[in-house]
Amino acid sequence: MNRFRQWAPRVFGRFFHDTASLVELFSSLCLLGWSLFVGFNAEILSRDSYQSFGLLPAGAWVSLFALTGLAQVSAAVSDHARHYDWRALVMAFAAGLWFVVSLSFVFGPVLTTAAIMYPAITLICILSTLWLAWKSSPDI
Repeated sequence: MNRFRQWAPRVFGRFFHDTASLVELFSSLCLLGWSLFVGFNAEILSRDSYQSFGLLPAGAWVSLFALTGLAQVSAAVSDHARHYDWRALVMAFAAGLWFVVSLSFVFGPVLTTAAIMYPAITLICILSTLWLAWKSSPDI
C-alpha cells in the first residue's frame, strides 16, 4: 500500500492533470483502435455504412488515425502538457476525424447506437478544443 501511495500521485498527475486530459486519452485510444480496425479490415471501408471514408484509401485513414492518436497521447502526457496551443491543435484534428467517423453512422443505411455515440465524441472533442484554446490565450 505504501508503494501505491508513492507512485499513484505521479501517475495520475501525469495522465489526469487537467480537464481535457481524460478526453485526450480516451480519444487517442479510440483512434488507435480505429487504426487497428481499419488496418486489419481495409475492405470494410467499401461497405455502404462507411461511405464517408471514400475520400481517401484505407492506408491513409490508418495513418491519420494512428498519427493523431499517438500525437494526442504524446501531447497529453509529455512534460510540456501545459502547452495548450499544441494540445488544442491536435484535439481539433481529432475532432475532425471523429466528425468523418460520425458522418458514416449518422447518414448510414443502418441505424445503430454509433449514430449517437460518435457525434457525442465529436462534440466532446470540439468542446475540449475550445477549452484548450481558451487556456492557451495569453490573457488568462
